Amino acid sequence: MPPIIIASTKPRIGKTAFVASLSKILSASANIKIGVMSNKENSNIDYENLKKLLSRNKKCELLKDFYKNKKLPSISNKNKSIIEGTDDIKTNLDLAEETDGMIILIANYSDQIIKISKLYKDRLLGVIVNNVSKHRVWNIQNELVPRLSKDKINFLGWIPDDRVLLAPRVNEVVSFLEGEYLTEEYNKEKLLDNFLIGGLVLDWGPTYFSIHEKSGVIIRGDRPDVQLAALHTEKTKAVFLTKGMKPVEYVYYEADQSKIPLITVPGNTHDVAEKLEDLQQNIEFNHKEKLDHMVNLVEKNISIELIVKALETTPTG
Repeated sequence: MPPIIIASTKPRIGKTAFVASLSKILSASANIKIGVMSNKENSNIDYENLKKLLSRNKKCELLKDFYKNKKLPSISNKNKSIIEGTDDIKTNLDLAEETDGMIILIANYSDQIIKISKLYKDRLLGVIVNNVSKHRVWNIQNELVPRLSKDKINFLGWIPDDRVLLAPRVNEVVSFLEGEYLTEEYNKEKLLDNFLIGGLVLDWGPTYFSIHEKSGVIIRGDRPDVQLAALHTEKTKAVFLTKGMKPVEYVYYEADQSKIPLITVPGNTHDVAEKLEDLQQNIEFNHKEKLDHMVNLVEKNISIELIVKALETTPTG
């Protein structure tokens, strides 16, 4: 069985997320060997992320230093093999030719999908469009899919732009903001799907802080009233206190009772909110909750059956 090579139109477009989720799905019925091309940028980080997500899955085997110096590890035809490729067309094609593999191209809607797809010729298994916003679904179904079909390019599906996949862990936010825990490191591995600013809260506090799940709340360090309101809802997972200020004693008590961490960060509320806009580029796909969520999205939106069926025969027969 030829390997599946997951390619992309550009870096950081979701290859690792798809490799991990597809590996988990296929491992339900077969042993899976997984490789990350060691000559690509961030290969060590991608390998460690996959290791963290899949190391406990006895049917998944990660191959260290895959294709290093263009040397291939042994790939058994009895196992399914999934390789995280690159955004470089020649590199992906060279690997596909050496392994008789098939390529899945992951792209954003705005990329030159058809042009790039054609360059892969008969090595292309199909195209997946990632990070699709709601207003782009119509364009994909009514414009892109017919164009791909006209050029005889398989459309394997699309994956929606999803908040869970973009969520940072509490610890990642603390590190990024150069913060300091004032309490125990509660919830440090929890994901934060939203950030709320606790400034001019016009509604009753707990109601305002309950509007989103898994929230990180940014509050001035000298506002114990707002801090307490944020601590009185289970949806708050962390409280970030600005200006490097420490709260009054009874706020510590409520935080420990609720097991919600208090974290002091430098800068005022506006500075912190502005800095968080750059957080996304530092977030990795390495959390079990993200993997489980991605698996659900892939099973719902991607033609897994088509992928498996196409792999039964290599392009060279």
